[in-house]
Amino acid sequence: MDVLITDHGSVVQFTAETEAAEHFFNRLAIESYQWIGTNSFAADHRVADSIIEILEHEGYTVAHDSIYMNTEVLD
Repeated sequence: MDVLITDHGSVVQFTAETEAAEHFFNRLAIESYQWIGTNSFAADHRVADSIIEILEHEGYTVAHDSIYMNTEVLD
């Protein structure tokens, strides 16, 4: 797993679990207020599915801990 996704309701947290994913995050246009620590950022739930699609298109594997996301739950 490269990215862990945590659904907090109106905000979705993306956490890089690999160095490659962390480098990818640093290439995205993420505002400073969106960063949570050094390897996580938060985004509005309305754009979360689009971010997931981009990550998967780029070859990253994602997992999440919520049944509310439109992606497969991985153990």
